[in-house]
Amino acid sequence: MFLEVIPDPSSVHVCPCDDPQTYKDRPQIYTLSCITKNHSMYVQANTGDIQLCQEINETYCPKDGRLQLNTNVIFDRDGYS
Repeated sequence: MFLEVIPDPSSVHVCPCDDPQTYKDRPQIYTLSCITKNHSMYVQANTGDIQLCQEINETYCPKDGRLQLNTNVIFDRDGYS
């Protein structure tokens, strides 16, 4: 399974395509953002998300401290999520 940390859209409005250094370890998010920006289109994709338990205050936490989640991401035509 290929999981990436997905930014929370309620706290961060970003265009990963404009920041390749920050998103170099998240190729799915970076690529989707660039596709939408370069082709001026909207994209919705379902992807795997991984989050540290202490960052999202989950009561159930696996032994490794990371939650694996199923997440939909939406990018606008400018590459923003």
